[in-house]
Amino acid sequence: MAPIRDSAERCPSQNCFRNRLQQKLVLALSRVVGYTHNMQVLHSDKRRRVTLPAPAQPGDSWISEAIPPNQILLTRVVKPAPARAKLVREGRLVLGVSKREITWQETQKAIEETL
Repeated sequence: MAPIRDSAERCPSQNCFRNRLQQKLVLALSRVVGYTHNMQVLHSDKRRRVTLPAPAQPGDSWISEAIPPNQILLTRVVKPAPARAKLVREGRLVLGVSKREITWQETQKAIEETL
């Protein structure tokens, strides 16, 4: 078992305990309650444009919802990847199938991938 040291050996300064007690007293008497955080204020220009912070990238799409009073909620919209054309054999025919309209370039690309 380790020997118990007195407070003078644990703390190099004589006022260590007093300083900690003063810090706790200051926190107890402060008017800040709960979780506080720094808010970033966004400003709009004359054309109602706002520059969004770091997670936003150029070209991102956003849905805005007005929430009364004086709030706007922005939600990023992720565009789905375009569906690829698939080649399906039906008898002696090879057909290009997709959920959307298929261009000739996509058909050629699908043929080249299967060859």
